[in-house]
Amino acid sequence: MSIIRCENLGFRHDRAPGDILGDISFEVCPSELVMIVGASGTGKSTLLRLLNRLQDPDRGQRWFQNKRYEEWPIPQLRKRIGLALQGAVMLEGTVLDNILAGPRIWHEMIDPAEYLGLVHLPTDYLMRPARDLSGGERHRVALARLLANHPDVLLLDEPTAALDPGSRMEIGDLIRDLFQKWQDRLTVVWVSHFLDEVERYADRVLYLEGGSMVLDGPWSEIGKEITRRLFDKGYIEGGVLS
Repeated sequence: MSIIRCENLGFRHDRAPGDILGDISFEVCPSELVMIVGASGTGKSTLLRLLNRLQDPDRGQRWFQNKRYEEWPIPQLRKRIGLALQGAVMLEGTVLDNILAGPRIWHEMIDPAEYLGLVHLPTDYLMRPARDLSGGERHRVALARLLANHPDVLLLDEPTAALDPGSRMEIGDLIRDLFQKWQDRLTVVWVSHFLDEVERYADRVLYLEGGSMVLDGPWSEIGKEITRRLFDKGYIEGGVLS
């Protein structure tokens, strides 16, 4: 049984000459780590926004836990399907304010230090100004903020972008470890433009090309074809997509 199902999703921006996404259909199973890959402009980030209902498709249907998206109250859907946007954007205030942002809305009591511990930050970070953190620290706090909402699904839009190689691997390993720790109740959909990352972490890979889903399967089965397609089109250099 799928946790998320999409059928024939299509989307275009206002005044755009063509579709950003066209006829996208796929399912995501519970406790699965799915990575989405494709060259820049193929609709990867747009797809995540459709899955979180930051945007709605022009056509097609989405289901979460066998219930159409439109049947879910939007705040509840976004609590259950958490989205981390590119750049690990921090809210105003302290790290504590960021972690409590969701629980305060829902009047839920949590232990903020517990969530800092999950992302390997000490409790003295709670009172630090969130916007003064380093890039790697921001990514950790963004993960803690999402987890504090007790989501069923994490949508991660290039969570290791703009980090140095060491920090990139630390954050990638952290995401994998959190997923493995909570695999019985957590599903991850992760957009990446680092092919080594996709090979290292993904249970399953969705490859987008020209706004269409062209390949779907384990990296061991489709990785060579993905790499060939990207290389032939000049989109890949040193394992990084442009």
